[in-house]
Amino acid sequence: ASVQAIVAKVLASEPEPLRTLRKTVSPQVEATILAALSKLPADRPATAKAFALALDGTPGATTAQRASRTPATGRRFGIALGVAAAVVTAFGGWWIGQRAGVRETTGDRVAVDLSIGPSKGLTLAMAISPNGKQVAVVTNDSLGTPSIRIRDLSVDSMRTVAGSEGASTVDFTPNGEALLFVTGGGELRSVPTTGGVSALIAQGVFNVKALQGADGWVYYTANAGGMARVRAGGGPPEALTVVDTTQHEFTHWEPQLLPGGKNVLFFSYTYPADSSRVELLDLATRKRTRLISHASNPRYVSGGFLTFLRDGTLMAVRFDAATLRMEGDPVPVLTDIAWNETNGTTAYAFSNDATLVYLRQSQIDVPQLVREVGRDGRDGDLLTTSGSWAEPRLSPDGRFLALTMNGRRWQIWLLDRARRVLSQLTRGASVSFAPNWSPDGRSIIHATETPVYDVVRTPLDGSTVDTLLRSSIDKVPTSVAPDGRGFSYTQSRDPTGVFVRPGNDTPREIGRGNENRNLSVISPDGRWIAYKEQSPGSKPQIYVQSLATPARRQVSPDGGDQPRWSKQGREIVYRIGDAVMAAPFDPVTGEPGRPVELFRRAMAGQVSGYRTTGYDVSPDGLHFFIVEPQNRDRRATASLIFNWRGDLERALRR
Repeated sequence: ASVQAIVAKVLASEPEPLRTLRKTVSPQVEATILAALSKLPADRPATAKAFALALDGTPGATTAQRASRTPATGRRFGIALGVAAAVVTAFGGWWIGQRAGVRETTGDRVAVDLSIGPSKGLTLAMAISPNGKQVAVVTNDSLGTPSIRIRDLSVDSMRTVAGSEGASTVDFTPNGEALLFVTGGGELRSVPTTGGVSALIAQGVFNVKALQGADGWVYYTANAGGMARVRAGGGPPEALTVVDTTQHEFTHWEPQLLPGGKNVLFFSYTYPADSSRVELLDLATRKRTRLISHASNPRYVSGGFLTFLRDGTLMAVRFDAATLRMEGDPVPVLTDIAWNETNGTTAYAFSNDATLVYLRQSQIDVPQLVREVGRDGRDGDLLTTSGSWAEPRLSPDGRFLALTMNGRRWQIWLLDRARRVLSQLTRGASVSFAPNWSPDGRSIIHATETPVYDVVRTPLDGSTVDTLLRSSIDKVPTSVAPDGRGFSYTQSRDPTGVFVRPGNDTPREIGRGNENRNLSVISPDGRWIAYKEQSPGSKPQIYVQSLATPARRQVSPDGGDQPRWSKQGREIVYRIGDAVMAAPFDPVTGEPGRPVELFRRAMAGQVSGYRTTGYDVSPDGLHFFIVEPQNRDRRATASLIFNWRGDLERALRR
């Protein structure tokens, strides 16, 4: 095992009882040694003298009496053990400090960087087991299919949890024996941590963190945005809250049952995002109480603390779970926490003994640049400097490239390819992304937050923005019809669906059934639509369908993602992981040909949970515009801080 795994095992695993190794050891000595090895300082003998007295174990004697009768051999043993412990501590501190993995050792506080695999495909979904011995994350494979992976702190490798395919969130059950997760299709499921067949608990669930309380209920966010709960074994759900749209509320997220089982901690995700607030719900009266404004992603920490995020900084305040009162003002305790303000998601969690695990924002922010690539895969011009670029879209005349700046708040920019000049198109408190050019090149049709994602048209000349489609469900436009009036879009519901709105007419759905469909693109002649479809437990595939009839054909034989049209509608290109594929297409008969691989480049450039396309291709199919991540093969690490409750105490004493 690596140094990192050995240190993690020492910190997270319980020592083996001495009597299993040597039966002649007395129960008193065994109990004393095990107490001295306890993870929590309060559970250890306070002094060497107390340790010696505990080893003596004279029945009925007080501490003073045992101290006065401590034999010389006991004293010598205690002194020798103390010296040995000091030597081990000193050497261990030097040894740990010289090795990767352990970043800091201060008193009882130990900070460890734990490898959790490649950074590529890693999401912000993260959890730590109640006993602090396992870390779980959600990652996407090369086809964008997510699943849960677990790292046992006592071993040096990750393992995929069979039965967790499709997971978008993760949390442990209170006993640590199973995982709860929500799928992209809105199903709340559970699966043993060892893997197996997952069990359906509820449907119609928003794909954000769900947590099981000590009362046997699982608390989650329903598709309508309010909180609900359902028994861990399944059954009828019970609605708990209703979103107040007059207050610009979008959803009630991350519910956590507080000790005592009478109140639920959550946050109201509100538009704009910095007006979100932490609240309490009284389960008996259904009364909501505001606790903290300009706050999100709260966690109750055992010992009487409340943590939350504010502008990417982890804040803390003393909180009495019995009286529901805060003591003092919140103070900052940790920076560089991975956080996506647009999606309201973050990556930090606590175990029952206040071991903190989190991802650092500096790890998540992988610099990306945009490059033109030839059909043969050869590098062309580098179009941007390093930044958080995504979703390149070539204008109809080829002069501009529309890009999404994937920063704290997504905004759309325009790159003049000839002059290499970047200018910002969209501005304001709301996010904007998913740019699609109008056929005349005079405007961009895109998604904007209101607080759900609606479809708007932003002219390049700065004139009035026009709302094209508004409803209570997220909508992400993916292509514009040749007439400039119609467009296709993805609607986030259960399951995700593809819709086409022809002009000002009523939108109609493409396809039926329980499959998830998205990333649709209308052909240049307006007769066909290509899209991605995925059935539960299967690979995503690319299909092409007539807009006049239900007739359709499968394009990809072995998985596919992000379709685009090229060669004036006579070819469909798509991705399979890092591979860029091309399939000939007959626009008269609707028959696709056999796909071939053109080249390989890192798959990047998508935003909003893989609901958009991260590359583009010129109409003639000769030029590709690719987002390239820098340091794409780097390893991701989860940061763990053992005995972090001491950090909270020190921060709140200042």
